Amino acid sequence: MGRDIKRYHRDILWLVSSVDMETKYFPVYLVRKKTDVLELTGRLDEAENCLRQNVKWASVAGHQGQLADSFIRLGEIYRRRGRLEEAFNFFKSGLDIFAEMADARNLGLSLSFLGVVHAMRGEYDKAMSFFMRHLEIAENMSDSQMKANALSNIGNVFFIQGDYEKALKNYLFSLDWAESLGHKQPLAKALGNIGLVYTEIGNASKALELYTRQLDIAKLLGDKLIQNLAYGNMGEAYKLLGKYEEARDCFSRKLSLAADMGDDPEKSLALGNIGHVHLLEGRTDEAVKALDEAIGIVRSVGVGYYLCLFLLDKAKALIVLDQPNEAAPLAREAMETARKMGRTAVVFSAELLLNVMAAKQSRSEGEGLLGKMLSVYDGDSEKAQILYELWKITGEEEHRLSSLNICRLILARGHDQMFDSMAREMEGDAPSQVKA
Repeated sequence: MGRDIKRYHRDILWLVSSVDMETKYFPVYLVRKKTDVLELTGRLDEAENCLRQNVKWASVAGHQGQLADSFIRLGEIYRRRGRLEEAFNFFKSGLDIFAEMADARNLGLSLSFLGVVHAMRGEYDKAMSFFMRHLEIAENMSDSQMKANALSNIGNVFFIQGDYEKALKNYLFSLDWAESLGHKQPLAKALGNIGLVYTEIGNASKALELYTRQLDIAKLLGDKLIQNLAYGNMGEAYKLLGKYEEARDCFSRKLSLAADMGDDPEKSLALGNIGHVHLLEGRTDEAVKALDEAIGIVRSVGVGYYLCLFLLDKAKALIVLDQPNEAAPLAREAMETARKMGRTAVVFSAELLLNVMAAKQSRSEGEGLLGKMLSVYDGDSEKAQILYELWKITGEEEHRLSSLNICRLILARGHDQMFDSMAREMEGDAPSQVKA
């Protein structure tokens, strides 16, 4: 084969004519290679079968390193399926063997995987402690690749906690390392992570550029997992830009990839996002249907990080359908779940929704609750939304102008469909002298 044929193409061609699995020579390295290709192309069930065969062979041969490696890879497959307890046990088995072998490099890798499971459970302090231990090992070994991976995971925790400046600093190190060495897969991951920061700070157009590069690389590599992430990221950017048809198309592609890979957490996320777009488009019944399916999946795999989002969106949909009694418990569960997971933005949104609902029962009570929120939350996004709801409840011009001015500041930093819609509504009711 020529040098111009990509590595993953060679691997797939090799896969077609792989060695006889019944040979007495325990071909653990060849099967490991086959597993690489199966994971890359999303064939997780086949990859799991290969790894379990490797566990048997490595145990018989007394090859502790291969045994531990197979445990780690099985853990990652189960993590992608959302079966976190089983994933944790596999990762811990691998870590224990690598620790006994004094294999620092693979010990660091095992620590990072355990940290990811803790993060998915919302245990961010525990996750950070594992990632920091990984970083310490990387620095002791002067291993820039390991350091880039550790910093990327640390950046993910900062991102979840809303510290975008620290998250970006960590992601940029990973990006610079990947670009300097031409490593495509970590480059794609870094581009996606940096895009998430731009999405959160309101620059969806810049984020979309990064996500498009991420998708192009993932397609070049044939990496379905990163393609799945890229489509989800692009859908979020299109949603912020108000391009709902494009967003739905991206989320539908994500759903198809996640279903092919048997990745239940990603499948639930795709369904939840499709439901959210339906809600924004006013297709409330379709939104509820998609959200119900997403909630059912995510409850079964126990990923609270996603559950709180889906519950909140369903509560909003039920309010539109004039079912406030059914909506309130979902909003409260969303708020409590988000609080446990450290998702402050979701806590805020759920609290705001509950207080707006309270105002419909008692204007004075709702106004008082929203006033208290205004004294607690000081971010532009939060203040704009609270003042907007206060204006809708009271009709007071002061609230309208204050919210409108903040919306304009937010929109000056980049397009955001929600704040654009709020501003347009408030400008429509504004006296002519205060219109932009």
